[in-house]
Amino acid sequence: MNVELEKRFLIDSNTKTTLEKFLSTKGEFKRVDKRFSLIYYKNEDLGEEENETIDLRVKVTSGACKVSLKVGSWHADAIRKEYEFNFEMEDLENVLNVLKVAGFKWGAINYLTRKVYEYNALEICIDAHYTFDKILVEMEALNSDPDTVKKFEYAVKSISKRYNLNELKSEEMKEFVNRLNGRLDWKFNFQDTQIEKWLCEWKDHISCLK
Repeated sequence: MNVELEKRFLIDSNTKTTLEKFLSTKGEFKRVDKRFSLIYYKNEDLGEEENETIDLRVKVTSGACKVSLKVGSWHADAIRKEYEFNFEMEDLENVLNVLKVAGFKWGAINYLTRKVYEYNALEICIDAHYTFDKILVEMEALNSDPDTVKKFEYAVKSISKRYNLNELKSEEMKEFVNRLNGRLDWKFNFQDTQIEKWLCEWKDHISCLK
């Protein structure tokens, strides 16, 4: 189990370019990932329930498959517990069927390119979502010990001031997620669609991540 402390920001393409240049110079570029995610909801209309604290996802990141469960408020300025396990690509259909039998049938599809940097006590991820106009920056503490948290808070303030970034508040984060996950062609419904058929339809997106 991990404990996750993170801050989120939205930026435009110009800020993305200058921020990446700064992080490459003053920090350390770690990797670039392509990620295909299934984000599960408890209801067919993908509406968020009041005080929802469960964030269940299946992720395929550059060929590595994972089930991720985060517990806690995800809107903004929150610490969440995270549980996850890895599995092989050939087991993807079985994993999706297990979740379906357990009652997880609906959700949104997310396809992005993520650039990952380290800067002081931060891991900084810059996410460009496929067919979406907003760029999300996530700044996450590398661990939750008190010294790291202090460095994390200082580094977040420093970068925010340098690039005039405003942390996403709860309602802003909710609006962003609703827009991202509300795209009609980027939803799944395993109650009405066979998983085997769905995987065939999306195989080009998923196979390019191997």
